[in-house]
Amino acid sequence: MAKEKWTEEEFFEQLRSDPRNRKYADVVEKILRFAEDRGIREWQPRGVTFAVFTTKLRHKGVLHPFFSIAAMTRFPKNHSSRAGEVWGANGVEMQFQHMKPPFTLGSERQQQLREQLEAKLGVCIPTHNQQGGQRPNIPLVKFQNAQALQDFFDLIDYMISEVKST
Repeated sequence: MAKEKWTEEEFFEQLRSDPRNRKYADVVEKILRFAEDRGIREWQPRGVTFAVFTTKLRHKGVLHPFFSIAAMTRFPKNHSSRAGEVWGANGVEMQFQHMKPPFTLGSERQQQLREQLEAKLGVCIPTHNQQGGQRPNIPLVKFQNAQALQDFFDLIDYMISEVKST
């Protein structure tokens, strides 16, 4: 029997129905609509236990990943130990390890981006050679602040502009 894949509607339904995660549903939706408006959003359902939103820009035949929304995980209603449980969308994961010029892993441009994210979002992002530094996760709680969310959008717009200028 083939596994059913999550739909975007189910993703948000599950997110809003879980008391631990519903406070982030609006933030996740704003981030995803922002990415959709810029043509960089991709929905990747993977069976009944995993789904993720990623952002990628294709420019001159090269894919430039930016960030993803941390995976949602659920179990089918008939799963013995966790009937319908959702494990939360807990952050925005920057895709530093896959970035291409001008934001190549370990580059000065990527380091400047890390510093801007730290300053504007009040987070500590490890460098590329530290644990977690290639795919740092920024907690969704940071994006509940409207100015921080706008600052993040401005940084992504900047990244898109820089990629397109290459």
